[in-house]
Amino acid sequence: ATEVSHNHEVVRGLQPAALWDHFATLSNLPRPSKHEDRVQAWLKSFAEERSLQWRQDATGNMVICRPGSGGGEAAPPVCIQGHIDMVTEKNEGSSHDF
Repeated sequence: ATEVSHNHEVVRGLQPAALWDHFATLSNLPRPSKHEDRVQAWLKSFAEERSLQWRQDATGNMVICRPGSGGGEAAPPVCIQGHIDMVTEKNEGSSHDF
């Protein structure tokens, strides 16, 4: 049997299900600032499994390109930006495990 993570339990039932499944998987990856190797490898694999072009600079910034579809093939590009690291700081007494 496959073990279901806490993050996957939390997003169960949310739609679209595929998006939230990817989010839960990403949320399971430890990624403190300056130690993003695992999450970068996951993102590269995610892109390559879907034949998406990606590039990364020497600092570690990544761009993954997904062409338009469903009538949006000629639409102007859209950029969605975000951080891939996680601030791993917790309040004293917290039992949270990063």
